[in-house]
Amino acid sequence: MYNPKLIHCIATMKLNLMLLRIILIPYINSISNISFGVKKALG
Repeated sequence: MYNPKLIHCIATMKLNLMLLRIILIPYINSISNISFGVKKALG
């Protein structure tokens, strides 16, 4: 019923997304902090 290759592909994608998230979270946080600071500065 299930295609093992497809399952493996999805699992790999999920793992890659997790790793990407771990790597990118600091950047995303700093970007959102910067935009928040800009909004505050603009009033």
